[in-house]
Amino acid sequence: MKKHILILALLLLPMLANAEEVEIDGINYNLISKGNVAKVIAKSTNYSRDISIPSKIVYEGKEYKVGLIGSGAFSSCSDLVSINLPNSLTNIENSAFYGCTSLISVDIPDGVLIIGDSSFSGCKGLTNVTIPNSVLSLGGRSFLNCSGLTSITIPNSVTSIGQATFSGCTSLTSITIGNNVKSIDSDAFNRCTNLSAVHISDLAAWCNIQFANYSNPLYYAKHLYLNDVEIKDLIIPDGMTHIKWGVFSDVTGFTSITIPNSVTSIDDSAFSGCSELQSVSIPNSVTNIGKYAFNDCSSLTSVNIPNSVTKIGESAFRGCNSLSEITLSNNTNAIESYTFFDCSSLTSVNIPEGVKKINDYAFYGCNNLASVTFPESLDSIDNYAFDNCPAFTDVYCPSIISWCNLTVQSLPSTIGHIFIDGKEVVDLMIPEGVEGIRSYLFRNIKSITSASIGNDVLSIGSQAFNNCSNLTSLTIGCRTRSIYNYAFSECEKLEDVYIYAEDVPNTGLDAFKGSYIECATLHVPPSAIDAYRSVCPWNLFQSIVPIEGEIPKPKPVNSQCATPTIEYSNGNVTCSCATDGVKYVYQIAPVTVQMESESGRFAFAPTYEIKVYATREGYKDSDAASIIVALQNVGDVNADGQVNIADVTSLVNAILGK
Repeated sequence: MKKHILILALLLLPMLANAEEVEIDGINYNLISKGNVAKVIAKSTNYSRDISIPSKIVYEGKEYKVGLIGSGAFSSCSDLVSINLPNSLTNIENSAFYGCTSLISVDIPDGVLIIGDSSFSGCKGLTNVTIPNSVLSLGGRSFLNCSGLTSITIPNSVTSIGQATFSGCTSLTSITIGNNVKSIDSDAFNRCTNLSAVHISDLAAWCNIQFANYSNPLYYAKHLYLNDVEIKDLIIPDGMTHIKWGVFSDVTGFTSITIPNSVTSIDDSAFSGCSELQSVSIPNSVTNIGKYAFNDCSSLTSVNIPNSVTKIGESAFRGCNSLSEITLSNNTNAIESYTFFDCSSLTSVNIPEGVKKINDYAFYGCNNLASVTFPESLDSIDNYAFDNCPAFTDVYCPSIISWCNLTVQSLPSTIGHIFIDGKEVVDLMIPEGVEGIRSYLFRNIKSITSASIGNDVLSIGSQAFNNCSNLTSLTIGCRTRSIYNYAFSECEKLEDVYIYAEDVPNTGLDAFKGSYIECATLHVPPSAIDAYRSVCPWNLFQSIVPIEGEIPKPKPVNSQCATPTIEYSNGNVTCSCATDGVKYVYQIAPVTVQMESESGRFAFAPTYEIKVYATREGYKDSDAASIIVALQNVGDVNADGQVNIADVTSLVNAILGK
């Protein structure tokens, strides 16, 4: 398209250089000698009433073809009522009829290639325009604020519709889009508030249009017609690979959508606002569902997202308030922000294995959501992910360890029950291996009557057990070093607390606020009674008594294996470590060696670096130690008749007992 315009402009430049201005029969022209072309131009007094432009004129015995309406030629001719354009015309330049408020109809002749920017802008009286099948592009604002236009047909010759072309055409009720339109620029149909129908004859061609902001006429029209029949059950043509940005947004006529196996991506806002859509079939070829893809599809009742999908954009199903059933892909690693915001008909959600993060506001406002199943893979739940979900009471997860490993920014206060492997937790046991209980994890869990926190737990976060209103007995292991404010607040039935830490943990003053510990008994190691009696809030317990029996000793906290030593002697390599019970892990890599020789000869031996570190359960891995080994010093360790890397591997395996 740009190529056509550029060629036309270049052709006109030398013509304009030789232009002569004349008036013939009340119309002003520029006569361009090269090509004998006449261009209609403005005159000092505005044109008015009815104007008929001939296809040719004769001046001083020479004939000129009238080929152009020049820029601003009839601009602001408010008394111009009708215009008869000649078949010789090829170009209507920018602002040619700008502000001709009394102009009623225009029949643009076949042969016109370009309708320039703002060419009919502000022609408020214009009720009918015929665009011929020769026009290649409609310039920006070319029919801006033509508030009398009621319908328009874009012919198949047009490939682009410019910025704000029909913006403000408030009486426009229907538009027909040709099959070769490739792009519609921003605001092309903005403020076309009475538009009620878009007509097309090729669905695949429509799917290939590149839209910009407020450029899709469906934003106002809501109804799409294929060959004069409204589309109710949309079937995306086979062969399409992308459903483009906003291509079907705001269509209220669709009740079902079928997507073929050729589609790999449903792009942003593709079906946003399809408020009557009840069902959609997403094939297992789709890998991406974009932002706002099905936003405000308020009649959609169920969605099955296949495992081929690896990315679901934020707000993808936001406002789908009839959605009662969803099946999520197990190949997505996150539920993005606002994905199911205000999906008020959801009652339960199963987050599949593989999801690591639930982002902020993901399920906010799901008023009827009662239970959620979380996977082992989940690492974090962001702020407000489940806020304003007043029916949310039940949490299901595969293990206590997976739940304890979660980083939770907030959970709704309505949660009262947690189920592990399908069984409700009553007597909570935090096993070894869990090093911390993070904030909010067990807040408001009414079913818990006792909690035993394992010896590996170092810290207990804020509100971790807040308002566990049926908790009567609490046991805290020997390694706990920090208990944050409100960790056990509002546990009104708490009677006994057993803590095995001989060193009093750093404890927030409000850790037990509202739990009536002045009526409870604290059980501590005999050697630590005085220490607990001297520190608030522990000294607020009614009585502090010694624990009977053996007091477990804490393991080393975050100990690291000592760095191993490597010794080489007479072809033998020996590893040792100051930490008992370690295993050795090694890597072998070739080493680049730089040598200098005055004689030009040197002994060559492939050289390798052996790196070794020590590991042991309960300890951090050691730092790595290394040694350089040349093959000439190794020998044929594996007795295969060759000295190569396999001998180095065999040597190290022998050292490490493999």
